[in-house]
Amino acid sequence: MKKVNIKETLKKFKPQIVTFILSTNKNGNPSGMVADWTTQVSHDPPLLLITIKKTSNTYKLVKESKEFVLAVANKELEEPIKIFSSKNTDKFKESGIKTFKSKKTNIPLLSDASMNFICKVENEIEAGDHILFIGKVIEAYQDENKKILINLGRGKENLRIFKEF
Repeated sequence: MKKVNIKETLKKFKPQIVTFILSTNKNGNPSGMVADWTTQVSHDPPLLLITIKKTSNTYKLVKESKEFVLAVANKELEEPIKIFSSKNTDKFKESGIKTFKSKKTNIPLLSDASMNFICKVENEIEAGDHILFIGKVIEAYQDENKKILINLGRGKENLRIFKEF
């Protein structure tokens, strides 16, 4: 074993589950992003943690609305992942992604996701160039016939390598 570049080595710290983090602005307009840095932090109460870069538009939406949807991706969502990974202005319209509503939130849920978790922000922690939001899960949806997409890192031409499990 040898000493290596920290940032380059952290890029290989995989696999990670691919998720969408969704929220709305004060006018109810939805947007979101793709994130790998998410995890469960408690069973009772059910809490999920998401990390968002401070300069991200999604950070502003979650900070303002105090709620988010974490939608777990699968192979069917590979094309929308590309659009939600960009800085496009209307990601929902551009991707054509199918959504549905819940009575618990105005944030659209993803119809083709493997799971959707509606969360209310319980805590916010500054962590370097990111903010950690801890959200209490108030409602969850699952399609048991769909698998979960994981990010194995980047391959040729710097493209993500995905696999379902």
